[in-house]
Amino acid sequence: MAPFDILKGFYVGGFVITYPGIGLKPVQQYGVYPFAEVQFRNVVERRSIPLFAKNLVLPQLQGVIGGHIVTTVELARLHRGARNAWPSMESLSAIGSPMQESGTASLPGSQGARNPAALLQQLSAIADDDDNWEADPAFLQYLEAKYRDVECPLFLDTMPADPSSDPQLHALQLLAYDGETPLSVAKRYRERGKELLTEAATAQRQGHTQAYRRKIQEAEDAYHRALAQGVEDKDELSLLHSNVALCCLKRGDLLRCIDHARAAIKCNPKNLKAYLREPTDDTQAEKELRVLQQEAKQRYEAQQQRRREAFAAAEKDQKTNQPSPKEILSKRGIRVCAVPPGLAEAAAQVPPVSVHPEVLTGEFFLLLPLLLLLDEYGRADAISAADERLSLMEQLKSIFPSKRFLERAQLHQGDQEKAEGAATEFPSWDHEKKYLLEDIVGYYEVLLGCVCVLLLRVLS
Repeated sequence: MAPFDILKGFYVGGFVITYPGIGLKPVQQYGVYPFAEVQFRNVVERRSIPLFAKNLVLPQLQGVIGGHIVTTVELARLHRGARNAWPSMESLSAIGSPMQESGTASLPGSQGARNPAALLQQLSAIADDDDNWEADPAFLQYLEAKYRDVECPLFLDTMPADPSSDPQLHALQLLAYDGETPLSVAKRYRERGKELLTEAATAQRQGHTQAYRRKIQEAEDAYHRALAQGVEDKDELSLLHSNVALCCLKRGDLLRCIDHARAAIKCNPKNLKAYLREPTDDTQAEKELRVLQQEAKQRYEAQQQRRREAFAAAEKDQKTNQPSPKEILSKRGIRVCAVPPGLAEAAAQVPPVSVHPEVLTGEFFLLLPLLLLLDEYGRADAISAADERLSLMEQLKSIFPSKRFLERAQLHQGDQEKAEGAATEFPSWDHEKKYLLEDIVGYYEVLLGCVCVLLLRVLS
C-alpha cells in the first residue's frame, strides 16, 4: 500500500475503508475500483465495497464513530499520527465534534457524544466479526437521501477530459497528492518504473514474451508520467530520460532511444549510462539501416531487370509475329500505290499507318490516317488515327454535331450530358450550320500510300 493511499477513507462500523486506486494512477486515468481495502488491527484485506459505501462521495465523507463526525481532513490527520494502529482514546477524543454540537441532526442510532472508553469497547465488539457488514436500515436511508443527487467520482463510467473542472475530482487530486511535490511524485513514478523493468526481466527469462512487452510499455509510461510532473532537477531529469531511452531500446524504437539519451546527456553530462546507450543505439541503427537500404536496392534492381526482360521479350515477339500494314492490306485484296502529286504535301503531314493487336482475338487491326475534303468550302481536314473497326459515323461524330443532341440541348438547357467524344458545336467554318451528322454523305477511296480520302457533302 502506497503511503498516500492510507490517508483517504472513512470509518464505518469500526473499519477503515480506503481506496487504493487513487494516486496509483495519474489524474486523468482514475478508474473504477469495485473493491476497498479494509484495515483493522494491522490486518489489511481486500473486500467488495458495501452497499452503503457506494453512495458516498470521498470529498464529502463523514466517518461516524459513535456519533462523532470524522471528516476526511481529520481522518488524514489521524492516519498521519498512527498509520497502521487502531486509534487510541486520545485520538478519538481529538477528532470530530458531537453531531449535536456541529449543528447536524443526529443519525439514527446515535446518541451524541460518548465516552471514548465505551466507544473502544463497542469497536472491539464489532471487530470480533470481520464479516459484519450490516448497517442500520435507517442509516442507509439517511445516506441514500443525502447523496441521491450526487455523482460519485469513484464510480464514474467515463472520465471528463479535464478532471480539474469537476470539483469532486479536483478534491480527489488534492487528496492524492496532499503534501507531495513534483519531485517526490516523479521519484515515486521512477521507482515504479524500475520495479516494472525488474518484472519485465523476470518475464523474459521465463519466456513470457507478451508479459515482457507489456511490462516494458508500462515502465515507459511510468517514466513519461514522471516527466510530466514538470521536475526542474537536472539529475532527476537525466535519470528519467535515460530510463525512457532504455525502454525504447528494449522495444526497438531506436530513434526515440537516441533522442532521450541525448536529452539525458544534456541534463547531466556525467550520466555514463546515457553515453553508453547513445553510441550503441547509433551503431545499431546505422547497421540496420544499411541492411534495409541494401535489401531495398537489390529488390528494386531485380524488379527493374524483370520489367526490362519482359518488355524486350514482348517487343521481340511482337516484331517477329506482327505483320506490316502492306501485308494486312494485301491479304484483304487492297493494292497500295504511290500518293498522287496533289496530295503529297497533305499526306506527308499525317502519321503512317500503324498495326495493333486485338487483345481478345489475337488478330491485328489498322489505325489509318483519314483526309476529309470539303469541296463546298474548299477545305481539307484530317483524322490522324482512324480506327478501321469503327463505322464512318462514329469517326465523324467527334467533328459534326447530331440533331438529337441539339434537340436535347434546346429542351434541357444547361442540363444536357455530353456524350463521350461527341461534338457539341458546329465547326467554325460552317457558318450556315447545316453540316449535321445525319445529313452528311461521304465518298471515299484509298489512294497510294494508304491514305483514305473522304469527300463529304451535305444531302440536298
